[in-house]
Amino acid sequence: QADEAVGRWSGPRRLTGTERALFLILYRREGRFVARESLLAALWPDQPEAGGSNLLTVYLSRLRSKLRGLIEIDCDPWSGWTLRRMPDVVFPWEDA
Repeated sequence: QADEAVGRWSGPRRLTGTERALFLILYRREGRFVARESLLAALWPDQPEAGGSNLLTVYLSRLRSKLRGLIEIDCDPWSGWTLRRMPDVVFPWEDA
């Protein structure tokens, strides 16, 4: 399945489970903003506001760092975050 392959890289680009889940949410909505509340509810459904807000910022920062050169994650304070891939980037699971 494509979902199984998404976010699986080796070396410094290897993503943790939460990083992979966050990437997948943004990847599936590439180019469209995803609200903070939607991300919190998807990543931490049992505790959407209990510390999740700060954790979300940490995970977004880690994702930006690990995938530098492949993607950019833009933030709009009113809309949320959107993933934008760099020109000519094709992910390994998209080649099939």
